[in-house]
Amino acid sequence: AGSVGIGAGADVLVASHTTLARVGASADLRTRKDVSVIASGQEEILSIAAGLGVGGTVGVAGSTSVIVIDNTTEASTGIGSGVDADGTVRIAARDDTETDVIDGTLAAGFGAAGVGGAVAVVDLSKTTTAGVGAGATVNARGQGDTRVLALDGDSLDSRAAMAGLSIEADSSEDLFSVSAAGAGGFYAGVSGAVTVTSVDSDTTALIGSGALINQGASGSASQDVNVSARNRVELAAVTGSLGAGAVGAAGAVDVGTIRNDTSARIDDGAQVAAARDIQVNALSATDVDSVTVSAAGGLGGIAGAVAVYSVGSGLSAEQRDQLASDGGDFADANSYADDQATDDSLQSLLAGSDDARIRDAGDRAQTARNSAGISADLSAAATEGTTTRLGDATLVAGRHVDMDARQSVSATLTAG
Repeated sequence: AGSVGIGAGADVLVASHTTLARVGASADLRTRKDVSVIASGQEEILSIAAGLGVGGTVGVAGSTSVIVIDNTTEASTGIGSGVDADGTVRIAARDDTETDVIDGTLAAGFGAAGVGGAVAVVDLSKTTTAGVGAGATVNARGQGDTRVLALDGDSLDSRAAMAGLSIEADSSEDLFSVSAAGAGGFYAGVSGAVTVTSVDSDTTALIGSGALINQGASGSASQDVNVSARNRVELAAVTGSLGAGAVGAAGAVDVGTIRNDTSARIDDGAQVAAARDIQVNALSATDVDSVTVSAAGGLGGIAGAVAVYSVGSGLSAEQRDQLASDGGDFADANSYADDQATDDSLQSLLAGSDDARIRDAGDRAQTARNSAGISADLSAAATEGTTTRLGDATLVAGRHVDMDARQSVSATLTAG
């Protein structure tokens, strides 16, 4: 309060997680029943940042939420290892990520102007892998009562009971963001809200080169081999900006890229046998729902709302041009998001502490934040997408060999 009121809020998370379940290279594992090699990761993150600035003359407020996650989840048998089971062998890796970001700013300058800005940034990079290593041997006879519900390729969620060898990589990203800014002043109210989302999630299920699957090991009549990868993305973003004064100016920008690869494959030199079926499935679904609005009121009012998304690649030069204007704090949404993500004001504050541990925490946090720039991610090259692949391998099935690659994309973007 006073003649000038300044308020700011920031919430920043930079995290890296690795989850591994692995049969070591050259290991020899034998069992009369079943073998399970399972790696599972789950992240649920809520970020709330708010800024309020109220002054008798000028009010300035800003809020920033930044989430940067780098995850690796892997379940595998190592190079040259051996697994021999009379029952079922299950190798499964799964990682589920959910983020909820709420970012709000209100600025009011009763005598002159109010300026407010809100930025929400989510940068997600994931690798989820399940597989049999190169040159490894797996005998999964499928005897006994154990059954695994494996993806059967008919749809994204369709599963069927099976016995034998199941290899499954499964990942999901459920992202929700709200970024809102409001500003008002007697003469001018200027506000801007920016939401930036970058997702790069690679999900792979594989039988490695030279691997031997069920070679010389007779199995039950219902013995199957199933290699499946699945990825699901649900992204919802609401971005809003309001400016009011004699001159009101408001801008709202929502930009996102989803560059996910989902792959199921059998590599060169592998030999795979099943008494019944061999299935290779790659399945993915992407659902984007974006609402971007801005409004300005006064004797003169300027408002703009832009939503730009790309699925399967970064943004093209033309798309990036749509995010730039002639000037002002929000002239380039990408650069503005980078600046807010890497801002060092918190480090500067903690550097004045008498406690060396607090100073060290500030330094380490800033080092992590410096890697949070998102512009490079938004201009990255196209990805492979959703694929099944059979290399120069030998497959012998008593009934069917099925390879299915299915991808669905749904996007609803509303701007005004």
